[in-house]
Amino acid sequence: MRFKQISIIGVGKVGSTIAYTLAISNVVQSLLLVDKNMNKACGEALDITSSLVGSDVTIKASYNYACISNSEIVIICAGKARTTSESREDLFDTNCKVVEKIIEDLNTYNYHGIIIMVTNPVDILTYVANINFKNSFKKVLGTGTLIDSYRLTSVVADELKLPVNVIECYIWGEHGNLSVPMWSLSKIQNKKSDYYLTLKQKELLATKVKNFGAEIIREKGSTCYGISYAVLRIIKAMLGNSDNPIPVSVYLNGQYGIYDLCLSVSCQLNREGIYRILTPSIEDVEQKKLFAISTQMMRDKKIKRR
Repeated sequence: MRFKQISIIGVGKVGSTIAYTLAISNVVQSLLLVDKNMNKACGEALDITSSLVGSDVTIKASYNYACISNSEIVIICAGKARTTSESREDLFDTNCKVVEKIIEDLNTYNYHGIIIMVTNPVDILTYVANINFKNSFKKVLGTGTLIDSYRLTSVVADELKLPVNVIECYIWGEHGNLSVPMWSLSKIQNKKSDYYLTLKQKELLATKVKNFGAEIIREKGSTCYGISYAVLRIIKAMLGNSDNPIPVSVYLNGQYGIYDLCLSVSCQLNREGIYRILTPSIEDVEQKKLFAISTQMMRDKKIKRR
């Protein structure tokens, strides 16, 4: 089972890597690459096509949003990329304008499918998309802390010298400095995390995850592979290839006492978008941290409803 068409808006380093990942993963029949630089979009489409020998996946390039209207999913990767001297939040002013214009164009061409936000700061831009998109909140989500959860899984595996596939770690909240490791929901070899990790270890590992993206950018200039896998995981979940809940950034309206804000919590997805926002029991300290970061983000939120 595959989606018929997925469009990717913005085919820089992240967008093009996502396109390649989806093209070789048999989750879509047709990919449309949309970029204001038509030459770049065409070049990426041609390059990826060269890797699809024996595949029936088709890839096209465009700068015309009218071509997007038949897509089942639009993945937004457009905007300014983060540098070593910037936080994700520093990108807000520039990328907010980019996302608002994209949503305006999608509304103009009566797009009614799913939107997956990748552009940073992903949580606040998922909110921007939500309040401007003329469709259900269930159609809009961001990659959020899914990538942070994978990074936590990776550093825990390294710390304990265990294979990654026996570890299941979750991070909720904001993709960034306000992320909250959900140790109460995490498992290591089907046991609670407390069985393997001390409080001090948990604190050090959480700090390492918060610095993970900046370290990658410092070493190689950008991140692309981890986020590409996160998008693939989201799409597979929508197709029903994974029963496990995944943390993605969604519009919250009372869950854990949080209102009118997009943050990552565990969700179940389907072909229509967000099937269910889950509210498993968590520890009091985790819930207090979630509420605290939501309060801070509400103070910092600089946008108004259209």
